[in-house]
Amino acid sequence: MKQGKRLTKKQKIDLLKARPGVTLENWLSERETSEGVVLLNKHSGKRWLLDKIDGMLRPYKVRT
Repeated sequence: MKQGKRLTKKQKIDLLKARPGVTLENWLSERETSEGVVLLNKHSGKRWLLDKIDGMLRPYKVRT
């Protein structure tokens, strides 16, 4: 399976500022949470959380 390219810091900042529905290459910003922005990777179909504080991408788990 081919891995996607890493997001640059500027791309991450743009996604954090973006409104839901904004796309960047194969990423789609879905919604903003208190922790960061939920991104959908269109290539893999997985959701990731882009953390507001440290800018790290983490697998997104829905908290119940």
